[in-house]
Amino acid sequence: LMQLQPFFRPHVRLRTRFIDDAVVDALARGTRQLVLLGAGFDCRALRLSALAEHSVRVFEVDHSEQLQKKLAILEKAGVRVPAWVLPVAADFSRSNLEQLVPSRLEVAGFERNEPALFVGEGLVGYLDLASVERLARTTAALSAPGSCAMLTYHRIAVEDTLARLDPAEREMIPDVLPTVVALAGRVGPPAAPG
Repeated sequence: LMQLQPFFRPHVRLRTRFIDDAVVDALARGTRQLVLLGAGFDCRALRLSALAEHSVRVFEVDHSEQLQKKLAILEKAGVRVPAWVLPVAADFSRSNLEQLVPSRLEVAGFERNEPALFVGEGLVGYLDLASVERLARTTAALSAPGSCAMLTYHRIAVEDTLARLDPAEREMIPDVLPTVVALAGRVGPPAAPG
């Protein structure tokens, strides 16, 4: 159904490239922790060689069932998940998110005193506004100096929530994101199938 949406594939391609570039930029600034919020089937840790080259710990946060399903698919395909890619089971709709995620991240090896890049690619649309607020507070509380959070969202869906956030939490979310047209200008046309 989503493939029938106008510009769906170009949007996902551009969004993914934009975030990949942001990850590489964060690594250049010394970030060594990447937290993929709502990781789903994201294979960024397997695709971006810079993560391994910089010894980055990648925390993939999602429902336990989703993490297990992804691992089973990768194992069936003969893909070995590196030891530095760490699954963290969490349900973003839980009211205790602000306690649950930090404790589970720390058990997995997350260091609160080190900068981290938090990425929620395609996540916000699956959450209610209260969950978005809890997620913003959670990432802000986990963020050492130099940390950054990137959430893809449709501004209309979360504008009221963003206005209600504490200023420190709002700092984690940029006011202006590039449009699909601007991203296309930066990235260029997709590669021809070969």
